[in-house]
Amino acid sequence: MPFLGETTARIGALRKWLFERVTVPECIALFVGAILVVVVHASQFAHVFGEADGARMANDATGWHIAGKVHLETTEYRMRTSPLYLQGLKTALDQGLAMRHLPRFMAWTSLVSSVMGLLAAYFLFRSLIGRVGAAIASVFLLLAPVYWLSGAYGMAHGPGLTALLVALLVFSLALDEENTPRRFFWISALAAFWVFVALALKADLVLNGLAFPALAFARRRLTKRTFVVSSALVVVPFLAQMAYVHALVTALPTTQTTAQFAQAYNDRFPFELHNIGAELSCITHAPGSVLFVVGLVAAVHQLLSRSGFRLAVFAIAWGLPIVIFWGLQHGNSARHNLSATPALALLAGAFVVSVTEAPWRAAVLATLIALGNYVSDTEGETGGFGTLAPRSDVLALMPGVTQKSEETQAWARGFGRIAAPKKALVARWSLPFAHFEALRAHEGEKNVTFDGHDVIVTKDDGTTIEARTVYAVTPAIGQAALRSFRERGFNVTRRDW
Repeated sequence: MPFLGETTARIGALRKWLFERVTVPECIALFVGAILVVVVHASQFAHVFGEADGARMANDATGWHIAGKVHLETTEYRMRTSPLYLQGLKTALDQGLAMRHLPRFMAWTSLVSSVMGLLAAYFLFRSLIGRVGAAIASVFLLLAPVYWLSGAYGMAHGPGLTALLVALLVFSLALDEENTPRRFFWISALAAFWVFVALALKADLVLNGLAFPALAFARRRLTKRTFVVSSALVVVPFLAQMAYVHALVTALPTTQTTAQFAQAYNDRFPFELHNIGAELSCITHAPGSVLFVVGLVAAVHQLLSRSGFRLAVFAIAWGLPIVIFWGLQHGNSARHNLSATPALALLAGAFVVSVTEAPWRAAVLATLIALGNYVSDTEGETGGFGTLAPRSDVLALMPGVTQKSEETQAWARGFGRIAAPKKALVARWSLPFAHFEALRAHEGEKNVTFDGHDVIVTKDDGTTIEARTVYAVTPAIGQAALRSFRERGFNVTRRDW
């Protein structure tokens, strides 16, 4: 049977690839490293979200689970940008996951994907800069504050980056088969699937799409065929992602078109050049200031080097567009720059190897850089949860985030338990936590609705329990909301404005 023979040949080729290219000590080191990452991260887990956007994602999924349908309006931009992540959380709730376990479920999803992402990054790096450089670059990536956070609490950015790294690795394998068109196209199709997964988890990863043709350039495989395929790897999955969103949502008469959404987004978060200076701390704190500087030096060094020029083009094409996109907007965060961090780590790893003559010297220099990066900022941002511009000593990073998040969650739990038929909250950053606890207080009850702002429970006798909220954009809006709620007999709480 031709199909069985072809399948057997492919399995044999994969076995040959594994045994020829992956040594036993290498496998042991990767296994031990992965276990250590899991153990250290898991020791810092807590029953919290880590930041407000994590709670927002959980609320979107919970509202979808309760209603059985989802509207774009109730999820703001999140259903457009992370539909697969929200559907995954909603499916977990459908299968019986209790709401109180949702934060931990999200954190474990992030941790598992973080380890998978490190392995994918290592093998991708190794195909470009060798084993020693790949090991160094992977350690740099792991110790980057933004990557450490991506594996420690639940957000869609980490799983999305992992899918992108897998897609790049698979496409790199496809390039090895470029002279065998049938294999090349089939493996490229697999890469396209992983690109779709990445974009369905975090749509802004499309800004990393130049990495695919740049990878073909870096591997000296850039031909008309590979350019067309590498471009299609980004365009086709992006169109599929938009179709996927359209298939999931229930449209309303007021639903915005994609063009209207883009315009509204730009009105809310305008792209302005001066924002790059204001948001620079988010960019530099994502990898850590020392690694950021080393990465910039490495980029210049590689661009001026005949042997490193192609690698520099690949890394810059991979990371620069998304950094500029988010850097031009007020409200940037370190996690928005997560997908550019592997490219920076790759440049730094290549630089360390290129300026040393022996592996032990490379290890010494890499250790000094990693230690310098670790101690470069032991405070981070003074407000918030510590994730916008995180501190660089990563072992102390997550406990601080957890403490602040736990305090907010404990307060929100108190709001959720207020036994009043009409209660209201006027707040800012703590609203998503309050929404979650208000929903959790009525978990399993019938006739619960959540529109992204208010939780309404209708009892069998027709009476209602209302938990309404207002986002206090300005003190004037907050004061007006307080007066209005009090006049209507609500038990009113205010916070963080």
